[in-house]
Order: sequence, then structure tokens, then C-alpha cells
Amino acid sequence: MTDRSNFSNGDVTQNGNTFEEAHVLPKMKVLSGSLMLAGIVHMLVGMTGVIGMLMRYVGPLTVVPTLILVTIPQAFVLVKFCEPSWTVTLTTALSSIGFAMYLEGRNMPIPIWSKDKGFTIIHYPLQQVISVLLGIVVGLCLSAILTVTNVFSDDPSSPDYRARIDSSLGDISSSHWFYLPYPGQFGAPTFSVGIFITYLIPTLVSILDSIADYYACAKIVQAPPPPFHAMNRGLATEGFFSFLAGSFGAGHATTTYGPNIGLIGITKVGSLRVFQIFGLQLAFVAIIGKLSACFIAIPYPVIGGINIILAGSFFGIIFSNLSYVNLNSTRNVIVIGMALVLGLMIPHWAKQNMDKFETGIQQITSLVQILMTNANFIGGFVACLLDNTLPGTRKDRGMLTWMGVGSDEQVRSSVYMESTEVYDIPFITDILRKFKIAKYIPISPTFHRK
Repeated sequence: MTDRSNFSNGDVTQNGNTFEEAHVLPKMKVLSGSLMLAGIVHMLVGMTGVIGMLMRYVGPLTVVPTLILVTIPQAFVLVKFCEPSWTVTLTTALSSIGFAMYLEGRNMPIPIWSKDKGFTIIHYPLQQVISVLLGIVVGLCLSAILTVTNVFSDDPSSPDYRARIDSSLGDISSSHWFYLPYPGQFGAPTFSVGIFITYLIPTLVSILDSIADYYACAKIVQAPPPPFHAMNRGLATEGFFSFLAGSFGAGHATTTYGPNIGLIGITKVGSLRVFQIFGLQLAFVAIIGKLSACFIAIPYPVIGGINIILAGSFFGIIFSNLSYVNLNSTRNVIVIGMALVLGLMIPHWAKQNMDKFETGIQQITSLVQILMTNANFIGGFVACLLDNTLPGTRKDRGMLTWMGVGSDEQVRSSVYMESTEVYDIPFITDILRKFKIAKYIPISPTFHRK
């Protein structure tokens, strides 16, 4: 276990409390409590089947602009990781692309041993399956070479210091071997209306993000579009683990991660077992502090190079949702364009004119300021408003596809690598079919939405 005194700088306030006790822990408590409540809201959206009603008004024309506005700031964040060495960044990115794309379909000889045949040679596109890992290895090797040859400065204040292979080795030696988090480790959670609203807006955006990601993932692995019970179950699970994250003192929620879907498309690895084992590995690494520190010690440019690929693939996945929409319709183009323009313009103006939103009541003022400076909210609201008020057919808007996904008719008329059984719960689905009441439970595989 870690010693919580590591979070403190040792300074003592006038009341005899450390800086941690006076300033850090109160903030952690209010963040935890507000996130827990936001997680409950997220979970209820899935548990109650509200998503079915939401899908009547929210379609691709609302989701795409919202997610684009979510993703655009990521490009600016990546600059921080890439700027220490653009050479390492681009080498890492191009290496992964080369292994995944330029060598796609090429089988490499792999020696294996079996009890029956002994040593044999098989041909398998391994370079594509582990293309991201190979890109990281290439980036680390280049960073090590440039570090040994003193191309990168050893001065921590130098811009290229974070490109050194040994820039964060001290974090490994200083980290604890074991760290087991537990609920309430920072104290009893508290609550703040303002912070809850700050969490609630990303929660709503996250729900839209998850819906789009569910469809995109099914499309990439050639599975039938997800039925409503699967989406309800997914959203409920996200909300539950967001609640747990808050109780453990994490500052972030749990949701789908679009770049992982791009990773499936790049590596062609879409096995459920792989991701289940990967999740267990992450939990194990999180407990072993030294292993966690090894990931933190990866040079910034290597992280930046890999995330360029992942973020780029996520952008592409967002646009793939427009395949359901008639882009020859001027109406649809206007909806997307106005949502993006206003989503960028209004928050930019609002941040420079925060005094315009003064109401005399602090809570209301904070709420309005949060909403008006949130590009995701503005863009999503404008898109949803225009999409549901401007004349247009449901087919052109892409709503028929979204409202009809997972239906037996569509699945039978399409060719997929998997059947709808991929969305069943192993062992439990057969048991639930014996109970008629299960068809009224939104998260049950036997749920039938009217």
C-alpha cells in the first residue's frame, strides 16, 4: 500500500493541517461524490431503457457533429507529446502504419512447435496483428539511439528532454511495488451542484459517443447492429463502473474508447476473449506499481506517434456514421455545417465574455457558463434541434437504419460474420428465456422494445 503522505508537500497550514488535508483532499472528495452521482445517472439511462426513446430524436446527424467537437481538442493535446521530437513521433506512427497497412495481407513465416508435428513453419500476418506494438518498439529503439548519442539534451528544462528513453526512469524506482485502491481512500465523498453538472454534460455526450461506437464496432467486425438490450446493458455497465471509479477516488468516468475500435480495424483482432484478457491485464498492472510506472516511462514522442494513429482512426470512425445519411441532401449538409460552426464559434465567444452570463445567483451563473463554453453541448443541441425541426424524411436522416438496427428482418437480409447471438449473455440468456417477465427488463437479452 502507498503512503498517502506522498500526496502532500509537507507544508503545514495555520490550522495545523497539511497542504493535502487543507486543499487536495476536499477537492478529491467533491470530485468523487459528484462523479458517483453522474455514474448513477448514466447507469439509470441504460437500466430503464431510456435509450430507446432517445433514439427517436438523436440520429447520426446529431451524433457526428457532437463527437467531432469532442475529438478536435485531442489534436491540440497531442502536440504536447509530439513536440519533444517530431522525428521519433513520425517514425513511430509511420512504422505502425507500414506494418498494418502497407504489409496488409502479407503472411510472414513463423516457426512453431507442436507435439504431433514438432517444429513447423506457418504463414500468418503477425506484423499486422501486432503493428501497434511493433511501432512502439521501433519508436523506443530510435529514442534510445538518439539518447545514447546525446542528440537529446539531458537538461530537464530542455524541450526535447521528454524524448529521452531515460527521462522518466526515476518514476519506476520511486514507485511502490503494490498499490491496492479502495473505496473512500480519500475520505467520505461530498457533493457539489456545479461539479455534478460539469460531469453530467460529458456523461450525456458520452452516451451519444457510446451509441456511435457500438454501431461502428459492430460494423468493423462484421457483426449485426447491436440490439437495444445490448446497448442498454452497455450503458448500464459504463455507468456502474463510473460510479465505482468515483468511489475509488478516480477523477474520470468509464466509457467506450473510440480509438480502440480503430485499433480493431488496424490489427484485425476483434475477439471478445482478447479484450476480456486485456481488461484483466490492465487491472493487474494497476495494482503492481512498478509495471504501471513502466508505461508512464514511455517517451512522450512514442506516445504521441501511436495516438496520432488512434485519434486519426477515431476521426474516421466518426465520419463512418454518415454512411447512414443522404449527404446529397442540402438539408443534412446544413445541419452538420451549422452545428460545427456554432459549436466552435459560441464557446469561443463565451470564454471571452463570461460576464455576459451573470445572473446574480452563483449556481445558475456557473451552470450557464459551463453550458455556453462547452462546444460538445452547443454543437449537439444545435444539430438535434435542426435535425428534428427542419423538414426531411427519416430515411434521408439515417433514422430508419438507427431505429431498425438489430431487427430480425435486417439481420436476415444482410450478410455478417456473426449472428445476433453474439450479443447474448453466456449461460444466462437461456435461463432468462424461461421467464416471461424478462422480456420487460431493458437489459435482458430477451427484451423486446415496443
